[in-house]
Amino acid sequence: MARASVFEPFLAWVNSKLASATWLRIFRMRGGGSCATLIRDDADLDREDPGIRLLLGLKKLVGQSVCVPGVDDAEVLLIPVSLDR
Repeated sequence: MARASVFEPFLAWVNSKLASATWLRIFRMRGGGSCATLIRDDADLDREDPGIRLLLGLKKLVGQSVCVPGVDDAEVLLIPVSLDR
């Protein structure tokens, strides 16, 4: 029962999403925020990432930005996930 409810949906996701990706983009902020995006087309490498936009738009309860571009250290990693790379 656990196999059908846990592993089968995960396998379906891997086969439909991860297997078709060519890159994994990881965005990390020194303060702890991070996001990742699967990229299926090289043309999407230069497009703005919605996860990064979300992190940069987050506000603390006092109204200050959680992440300040140019002040907080940020790192963007592009990792090839296709065997062709």
